[in-house]
Amino acid sequence: SKEEKGANKVVVSTVAVEPAILSEEAKAFKKRSEDCHAEVKRLHELVETAIRAIPESNLPRKIKADAMAKVSVTIPDDKKPGDSIMFDNPRHAGQMFKVVVPADGKPGGTFVVNVPKTEYDDENQHMDDNGDGDGNSSSQTRPNQLTKEVKDALDIYSKGFDEWIVAESNYRDAVPGLASIKPNIERMKKYENTIKCFPSDLATPIDAKFLREKVKQNRQNRQKRNKWLIANGREDEIDNPVMEDLMVALGGAKPKDNADTGNATDIDGSAPPKTIELKLPKKGIQFMRKVDFNKTDFVRES
Repeated sequence: SKEEKGANKVVVSTVAVEPAILSEEAKAFKKRSEDCHAEVKRLHELVETAIRAIPESNLPRKIKADAMAKVSVTIPDDKKPGDSIMFDNPRHAGQMFKVVVPADGKPGGTFVVNVPKTEYDDENQHMDDNGDGDGNSSSQTRPNQLTKEVKDALDIYSKGFDEWIVAESNYRDAVPGLASIKPNIERMKKYENTIKCFPSDLATPIDAKFLREKVKQNRQNRQKRNKWLIANGREDEIDNPVMEDLMVALGGAKPKDNADTGNATDIDGSAPPKTIELKLPKKGIQFMRKVDFNKTDFVRES
């Protein structure tokens, strides 16, 4: 058997070459799978771009063993040069240090000492949208923070990946002798290469479980907000992530509105009425071809 290399992969068939003659249904499923795969690669590139744009402060790095921080210590009124004093580490609650007052120290004065840095800073702790911190952080590290652009890009990519897996499964099932795949198992692999896009020196490494939780949470929050907007007559503020909008937000160019991109075009009042035929899938829930619409398909008759 051979293995496909790329942004993503599916369990590969033990059949080295597909049958020379494919049925019309199999050809349609194959075309659908290839189109979905190409789209998945584009979506993953968008995810990578969004990850690279995350501010460094959102992804705490590991603290080096010899890293030190400067702390100002106040000399008590009853202490003189050469005396030992104890002070609290302001960067780590409950931790005490012992230091000797320097020769030029005076009661009430201050001097600077170096203390080991810690991975956790109470004053700089970041919380997520729910105020609980992110799911993959320990009590000793600041949580990783994903930007809205990353969450939206992951959401779109996740849906595209799932569509590809279903299309590939339908194709394999339509070809006799071609090994089938289990969609539920393959879907679990969608973030295998995504986690490699994050820095390797994170204080808390990001794993696939963390990304799945973030995508789920992002969808739930969006659904709640959109439901509230609809209930309050503010449908124009509904937020649904679109790939083209994310590209613009990340500094990319938005595709022009034309028939080639499948976006809406200006209404041509002289255009004749058109009937669009949709073929229902014989198996599964995926259509065998993509149908593009524009405004002229939905002109209301006066």
